[in-house]
Amino acid sequence: MRHRDKGIHECPSGSKYKDQVIAYSDTGYKDTRQCTECGCKASGGICYGTFSVYEDDQCTKLINMATLYSETYGCSNVAAGVAVGSKELVDLTYVPGKCEPTGGLAIGTVEKDDAEAVTWCCL
Repeated sequence: MRHRDKGIHECPSGSKYKDQVIAYSDTGYKDTRQCTECGCKASGGICYGTFSVYEDDQCTKLINMATLYSETYGCSNVAAGVAVGSKELVDLTYVPGKCEPTGGLAIGTVEKDDAEAVTWCCL
């Protein structure tokens, strides 16, 4: 035998229903759990290749050659009075980086919603 009331209540005094049980339905909780935004912090990837500058248009009379990297900047001067006839970029290589995961941290709580509670008073 039992007596039921919505909300949290004391069992009626002088009643034969004295054993109080407070229950919550599936909707009887305030759930604010979530995760922080996930992301990826890329690091370490580069591209590089050999860049050559030639005096003629056939890529045979080399003026200057250098390895170029995507992560660095630089300039190279051509001697005064020398015209650039052609240029080429060869031996292109891609070295993949790594992705360090960021975010995805659990935040928030689950709390009882006393407005949704039910008090059972049992024998």
